[in-house]
Amino acid sequence: MRAPGGPTRGHSKLQPMFGYTFLKRPVLRARAVQEVEALKCITQPDVHLAYLDRIQTAAERQFFAALLPSFRGFQSTVAASEAPALVASHVATHVPASALAHAWAQELARATHTFAAITHAQRLQIILKRVEDDACRKFHTDRYDLRMFCTYVGKGTEWLEEQHVNRSALVAGTNDQIVKDWSKVRHIEAGQLAIFQGEASAQNRNKGIVHRSPPIEREGGMRIIFRVDPV
Repeated sequence: MRAPGGPTRGHSKLQPMFGYTFLKRPVLRARAVQEVEALKCITQPDVHLAYLDRIQTAAERQFFAALLPSFRGFQSTVAASEAPALVASHVATHVPASALAHAWAQELARATHTFAAITHAQRLQIILKRVEDDACRKFHTDRYDLRMFCTYVGKGTEWLEEQHVNRSALVAGTNDQIVKDWSKVRHIEAGQLAIFQGEASAQNRNKGIVHRSPPIEREGGMRIIFRVDPV
């Protein structure tokens, strides 16, 4: 007689019910790249932030600082195929002509084209504007699967590495409950074009990069931001 609960002769040991396999989520990380096209690494399973690793030159900083007080931005939703030309045309029309203005227009067009190729979006919402408030002052994740973003002048987006986030507090908690250690808050430098992983689809749940707009309103700060979302 076999012991109660022991294997029956001629049969293998019991397997887990229903054959479930529990997979360990890869450790999420940020990736710094050297070329705009390399931002496509955001599609890798373990990457939730990809950004162009560069520092603005003194001439670029002077160009944007001079542009800031009277900058005229725009917001539009257009077919992805039309978006690069639209953003380049806006800069060419509303920014005083110069070599740096031309280079900026071309960069925005190239970035928009790259983002459309990565997301396969048919339509894009493009926002290029001056910001003077703390619009997104709470740490959060985006309701898009992917978002392209760049601060061209002013303080850049603040973000947190995964080990410094309390995700259970994202919905109803305060920033102090979300951020485990304020000394670990990081920020994206001005001019560092980035793509953020969001959480619109089920497969990206708990994968979105936790970030916020930097507080600038109290100190009278201003920013010029560029944002592209799939529609």
